[in-house]
Amino acid sequence: MNLYQELIKTSQEQGWIPRYEFIPHYKTSLRMTHGSEPKHPFSITFPEFEYIKSYIKLHELKIGYDLATAFGISSLAAALGMKGRGKILTMDCYIEEYYGKCDLYHGKKETYPMAMGFKSLINLIVYFNLQNILVPSVGRSPENVPAILNQFLNKEEKLDYIFVDAEHTVECVLNDIKAIIPFLNKNKFAIFLHDGYCGCKEIIEFSEKKFNICPKLVLPDGDNFGLGVITNI
Repeated sequence: MNLYQELIKTSQEQGWIPRYEFIPHYKTSLRMTHGSEPKHPFSITFPEFEYIKSYIKLHELKIGYDLATAFGISSLAAALGMKGRGKILTMDCYIEEYYGKCDLYHGKKETYPMAMGFKSLINLIVYFNLQNILVPSVGRSPENVPAILNQFLNKEEKLDYIFVDAEHTVECVLNDIKAIIPFLNKNKFAIFLHDGYCGCKEIIEFSEKKFNICPKLVLPDGDNFGLGVITNI
């Protein structure tokens, strides 16, 4: 039984709200189910989950930022990778859950702190005993990033792990990356981009100009949604 299967089984047997199930047409990705027809958001796939967790362990990354967690699965992968030596902040406005589809909320500015996704995140923190590692927050990128990260980070701390999976446009991905640059550990960092955005011309040009690094695709689309990274490791 892999961890996704464990989460489905445990959430159903223990009556978690929300519970989880596999997405029928993406057999390695989870979604929430809580008494109504489940829609978006979808989790990262299990291969993506394992890649992120293993990458963090291998390179001993310690200070992370996850945007946007949806219902906690991407931040769980990072937190398990950092367990025993690091901490990670995860931020979401939970707007995708409210609209139920990943392309219906462009230009919207609401936040939904009582979302099922936030309750799911808290369940995962408790179940995996991550209270001192995984820090939940509700906010929007890029406007809320400075205040939330300044509160999360100690004076000497910088981010060495970032995961970006928020509003699905190239412009928004670029704004999300720009927002974390002042907080980045320039000596050692990995910026993971979901949904294949590392292959976009604008993001390649920005990364090469800003970091002198060409983004690379580490897990292609297909059974996965596409996972890329900008890293100097």
